[in-house]
Formats: sequence, C-alpha cells, structure tokens
Amino acid sequence: MPTPDTGVVLGNNAAFCRRDVEGMLAHYAPDAVVVDRRPTGFGSYHGIEAIRAYYGGIFDNVEEINEELEVLASRDGVVVTQCRTWAELSSAMGSGEFTVDYGLAIDLRDGLIARLEVFPDGDAALAARGLSRQA
Repeated sequence: MPTPDTGVVLGNNAAFCRRDVEGMLAHYAPDAVVVDRRPTGFGSYHGIEAIRAYYGGIFDNVEEINEELEVLASRDGVVVTQCRTWAELSSAMGSGEFTVDYGLAIDLRDGLIARLEVFPDGDAALAARGLSRQA
C-alpha cells in the first residue's frame, strides 16, 4: 500500500504518462525545483512556470510516452525511484522510439514535491539521499 509520499509520486507519474503537465504541476510546491544531474542532463528548473516549460517541451516532442517507475525507498519525506521511460518521437523530431533509464530522488514538503532530481540510475539517487533499497 502506498504511503502518502509515494502516492504523490505515483500521481505525478500517472500524469506524466498522460502527458498532462497541469496534472503533474498539481503535485508540485509553488517554489519546487527540478534538477537533472545526468551527464547529458537538461539543467535546473526553479518554480512552477519553469517546470511547466520543461515538461511541456518534453511532451511537445513525443507522440507517446510511458514511464515505468519502481519505488526503491521512501522515508522521512524522501522517495527514491528507478525509472524506465519509453517514448515515440513526434514527426517534428524525426521518427523512432527510444528508451532511457534513470533514477529520481524526490523531496516532499506538505504533501507536494519540493525538489525532484534526476540521476543516471536509482542507485545514484539512493546514494545522494543516503538511503538503501527497501525490502
């Protein structure tokens, strides 16, 4: 059974898979920050408007997208996940499909995402928060 924190993360994931930016933003604090820490990452986004533009840009370039998410740890307002996203590019970006694996470290405050960081994988996200996989 999901905890309230994992419920927020799963709700955000469901909105992501629907390409529903407004649905996603309902899960974010007004001053939220998204940081992509992968070597080929997309940068940092501060506040709802910047996060809206970030996800809107992703969704504008894909026809379909699906993010499989596995919660690796959840404790004290922090949720860490392993993710695999499959997407089909829109014709404006060429054609084809791709899959990418990554980890997320998500800090929650008052039932909302305050900080979401993207890492190369779930183990890197766990290490960044000093957590280990839950059984």
